[in-house]
Amino acid sequence: MNSSQEIAQLCAALVCAQVEMPNITLDKTVQYKGVNFQYASLSNIIANTKPVLAKHGLVVIQYPITAPNTLTVATRLIHSSGEWLQSELSASVNLEDPKLIGSWLSYLRRYSMTALLGISHESDMDSKTIEILYEGTDDHKRWLKSMLEPMGIAQDGMRQIHDYMLKNHFELTQEAAMVAMEKIR
Repeated sequence: MNSSQEIAQLCAALVCAQVEMPNITLDKTVQYKGVNFQYASLSNIIANTKPVLAKHGLVVIQYPITAPNTLTVATRLIHSSGEWLQSELSASVNLEDPKLIGSWLSYLRRYSMTALLGISHESDMDSKTIEILYEGTDDHKRWLKSMLEPMGIAQDGMRQIHDYMLKNHFELTQEAAMVAMEKIR
């Protein structure tokens, strides 16, 4: 996360805004692998947060940043004093498919905005749900073990790296595993 040099006024305003922030209604449902997920649409999140933020001199702006096969959303919370906080959230995306880009853009904007504002926008996933959605195959696990075991990485570390790679849609390559290992350290 990045910020302006001073953020005291912004923080004070955000504290007041969070006290007044309504619970965001989960207005959308999607089914994936037989599991129903509820979440708040981006338009619902904006409609519910914008008036409260404005009352306290706050505004959220978001903009996309692209790099080869990567879409990033920068989300900046700005206070009327000029103070700001910014976070960025990225995903590996096929940038040649406009519909996929639009879907990912909305997804990243929802997650980035709600994280920065400290509000909930989806139903919680418990460990049973995560187990159902886990996409790791035995081949994935063997490949990772063959690569990481000689480096002295314990079984627990291998699982964390593998789960991180799947969660962040990394390709199963040695380079991607090294990046994932650095990210979880």
